[in-house]
Amino acid sequence: MCWHRLDVEAEKSNGIDRLSDATPRLSQIVYVSRALIADDGRALDAIRRVSQARNAAAGVTGVLFYDGDRFAQVLEGPWDATSLLLETIRHDPRHFDVRVLRDAPTRARRFSTWSLRMLDGAQAPGLELLLARERPSPALAIELTERLAGI
Repeated sequence: MCWHRLDVEAEKSNGIDRLSDATPRLSQIVYVSRALIADDGRALDAIRRVSQARNAAAGVTGVLFYDGDRFAQVLEGPWDATSLLLETIRHDPRHFDVRVLRDAPTRARRFSTWSLRMLDGAQAPGLELLLARERPSPALAIELTERLAGI
């Protein structure tokens, strides 16, 4: 049984029936990766244009940070859409060393108004130091999400 079905059943067994089986389960994915694109703006603009359209059509929201060396992204949306998107991301040749820090259900979106907001080092000062940690962890996913949501 999939985790999203287990989550619904656990809520029902605890007397919580906020979501029906027909309601798409929200998922949040946080990942970091190493960039393989030129830092000339054109590649980032292409990523932004395509991703905004694709994410809006799939009901996915989130934010993408790029500091010239690394990407960090938070994606939120229906479980099936975010899972499919993560597989696409893992095979994208514009980056490597994709490390998923979080792939879990969430009750609410943190970035509900952005199909894809892009941020750089100037817009998120200090975030590059956070991403430079040798060993990404689930705690990093939480800190990263909180910092990006506060911008």
